[in-house]
Amino acid sequence: MNSARSSMLSRLSAVGLMALVIALFAGAVVQPLWARYAVNRDLIGELESQLVKFKAISNKRSALEKELVNLRVGIEQSGLLMEGESPTLASASLQDRVKQEVESAGATLASTQTLPDRSDGEFQRISVNARMMGSVAQVQASLYGLESAPPVLVVDELLIVTRRTPVRLRGGDESQDGLLDVRFQVSGFYDAGPAVR
Repeated sequence: MNSARSSMLSRLSAVGLMALVIALFAGAVVQPLWARYAVNRDLIGELESQLVKFKAISNKRSALEKELVNLRVGIEQSGLLMEGESPTLASASLQDRVKQEVESAGATLASTQTLPDRSDGEFQRISVNARMMGSVAQVQASLYGLESAPPVLVVDELLIVTRRTPVRLRGGDESQDGLLDVRFQVSGFYDAGPAVR
């Protein structure tokens, strides 16, 4: 009976030892593999979700390209861009516009100078340096005229210097009449077509 009991104990300890080995193997090998599988499964799900989003964005591309063409046509038809057969002619047109606005305001245009064209995104920036002299009201009217009517023009690098000249009034008093010497840059945008893009 002792021998049967000892045989039973040895079988139970062998089964227990085997269960312990299996548990250790599961903890050391199977559990990390299972965790890695779960992480990879989540990553695959996330990548599939991003793939769906990228496909949706890709499908919108043709619609966005059509919209861009429509916007270009709208900009050209709305008169926002400078017109001319070449950037040189557009620059000459800009100089004429500056002269017209300054003279219509009653100010004096001292000089204009064409600046080299610059690429500004999809368009070319046509710029002119100008110098004018006039009263505050004349300068204000000139600058407002340049920036308010199409095509879109931008006035920047504005430098204003006051010139005071004495004026003799009736009764012998002197008054300081303020004449402004104004230097500025005017820029417009010109679409040179597919060659620039």
